[in-house]
Amino acid sequence: MLGELGVRGDAPTPAQPGAPAGVPVASRAHRTFTTDFPRTEQPISEGGNWECGKTLGVDWADVATNQGLAFGLESGSGGYDDSTALVTGPWGPNQTAEAIVHTVNQFDKATQEVELRLRSALSPHSATGYEINFSCMKNKDAYSEIVR
Repeated sequence: MLGELGVRGDAPTPAQPGAPAGVPVASRAHRTFTTDFPRTEQPISEGGNWECGKTLGVDWADVATNQGLAFGLESGSGGYDDSTALVTGPWGPNQTAEAIVHTVNQFDKATQEVELRLRSALSPHSATGYEINFSCMKNKDAYSEIVR
């Protein structure tokens, strides 16, 4: 479960008139989003700031919030139906994220993990981008990885 989340990234900058096609334009503008999940919501929305895996992507599960924590709604038996929620709006290619994770009752015989997604998009039957994930295990099988 996440107790707090912060995301920072370059805001996309429109191409300058007369700039050659395909040449990125430098951006000094930054966009940030932070939350401590103050509302109880299922699925998470925070006033339309989030899009969710089941609601938008169809094949994934949604994320809910309660008492300052965000948590997944997947059953754990549906294969690759991870709970997914993305902060909405335009984001440039340079992004960072940090989170405070709250975990209790880790069960080492099940895959319990937290995933932070960057440069990601959701549409029906499609979830693209990068996942930074780590397991919530207390044994030698714990892991952390970046996947695309």
